[in-house]
Amino acid sequence: MRLPDTLAELLPDFALPDPTVVPGLKWGVIGPGSIAATFASQLRHNTNQELFAVASRSIGRAAAFAATHDAPRSYGSYQDLFADEDVDAVYIATPHSHHIAPALGAIAAGKHVLVEKAATANAKDTEALLAAAKTAGVFLMEAVWSRFVGPWRLARALVQGGHLGEIVSVRAELSFPLEHVPRLIEPELAGGAIRDLGIYPLNFAQFLLGDGEITGVHGALADSGVEREAIIHTDHRGVSATSICSMRAHAPNSAEIAGTKGWLRIPTTMHAPGAVQVALEKDGEMIREKVDARVGAPYRFEAVEVARCVAAGLTESGDMPWWDTRHIATVMDEARERLGAK
Repeated sequence: MRLPDTLAELLPDFALPDPTVVPGLKWGVIGPGSIAATFASQLRHNTNQELFAVASRSIGRAAAFAATHDAPRSYGSYQDLFADEDVDAVYIATPHSHHIAPALGAIAAGKHVLVEKAATANAKDTEALLAAAKTAGVFLMEAVWSRFVGPWRLARALVQGGHLGEIVSVRAELSFPLEHVPRLIEPELAGGAIRDLGIYPLNFAQFLLGDGEITGVHGALADSGVEREAIIHTDHRGVSATSICSMRAHAPNSAEIAGTKGWLRIPTTMHAPGAVQVALEKDGEMIREKVDARVGAPYRFEAVEVARCVAAGLTESGDMPWWDTRHIATVMDEARERLGAK
């Protein structure tokens, strides 16, 4: 992602990590569905990472996924994959409700773990997962891949560098008409808008501002009892943030940061943006810039982050730390409780 001259002068060291310079890991995949397919496909784009093994409760499904994505090994049980001594790291892509058991199994086997967002169905399970990783001394990270691509990193660099002045407010929305997707309306599968969609706006605010405490929640429930939409207001040491999500709305899915010396806007698809708009005060004038932020195969950056941290002997990422996973899980639980969601 190339910055225009105005921003490059402010952020001379800004750059995305090179995905080819960290050692490769041999990856195992648990839950060979659509999200795992995207991860597996992008893992091979300009990285040293290797998709090595796949496990499903159906050996036929695992074998078919392995054949499609050139993985040399496939298993009909998760335990068989965990027992494979050649597997370094495990990516868990089952539904939220089914993250905790395989994640704990992988940790017990000494594997490093990248678990899809939301890390678990609730804060209690998330705490158990983090405690297990700490005890085992293995790397664990929640797969919020948006934290590792240019737009979010640019936004944080501008905020933390004070280039937007004092931050006044942050707002982000992620809404799609998804009530037709069975998994998303089932309480037993940890469905609902907050854990699947709202987690991105909440992460955006946390990534920029640190911890936020809920000051208000509004929303509505689907007939099944899960939340179909929510507006969550949080306070981050005096800075207000609004996180919006819905499973029935079409929206531009934008994000905005307002500061006393400028603003930043992601006009569409705030979790996977292709452009960033920035306005900065300079010599009494507002200078506007537009950044082409398109990045190919963005999922590879979270896999590379795992490999980088493992090579450095770390058990958590500084850009997606355990504390943030813990705190956001607590915020999501509280928001859902206030709405009376199942």
